[in-house]
Amino acid sequence: MHFGSPFVDDMIALLFSYPQVYVDIAANDWINPRTHLCSQLRRLVDAGFEKRILFGSDQMIWSQSIELAIQTIESAD
Repeated sequence: MHFGSPFVDDMIALLFSYPQVYVDIAANDWINPRTHLCSQLRRLVDAGFEKRILFGSDQMIWSQSIELAIQTIESAD
């Protein structure tokens, strides 16, 4: 499932209901403001889903965004 922003409550409900569902956060670092992305990631971690968050590079329009995304994730609060 692609990162559900702005429907994070629905995304968390799906994760609770279906243990085979994972969240892909690719490309969200430059689509959403950093503070928004970090707060949504925190909600997923606080709900116990840190092992079901995936990072993929399925978009290759701007390949430098991969490095930017990794930096954002590594520096998230």
